Amino acid sequence: VRLAASKPDAAETAARMVQLAGSANDSLKLAALESLATHMKADVAWSPSLDAAFNKLINSENLEVAAASLPLLARWKQDGSAAAKPLIAKLIAQVQRADTSAAQAERIVTSLIRARALDSNILPQTAGLLGSQSPEALQKRLVLTLGETSDPAVGPILAAALGKLQ
Repeated sequence: VRLAASKPDAAETAARMVQLAGSANDSLKLAALESLATHMKADVAWSPSLDAAFNKLINSENLEVAAASLPLLARWKQDGSAAAKPLIAKLIAQVQRADTSAAQAERIVTSLIRARALDSNILPQTAGLLGSQSPEALQKRLVLTLGETSDPAVGPILAAALGKLQ
């Protein structure tokens, strides 16, 4: 994906990868979506086939796959998708559950922060995890992911959490 991101046809390649990811196994979907979210900076022209691919990914039974599609959706389709709002609420609830594995929660929270443009509740809801009983690894991932953003709303969140973190 890194190599493809530097090519002149990066946007077309990214769109095609998302479309192909819809029919791949879950581990390949995750790898493709997370790599695209990290390395692909090109703007992609929205199309009906891309919309269909995202609808399939957002409605995946695997919450990590569904979550991994959100950062790209937020970047490429600013008004998001009708299916994104209930998914975001479900993902926030999932990371707040005590029985969610740290690895799954870290993946989900990273995707949520990267997709924060889709829902104004993402930042305050995920910020509530800082200084809570949530696993230390999840809180560390959240701080790192928040720190990667240039969103001015993140500064006060991190400042408020400093005294609560262990």
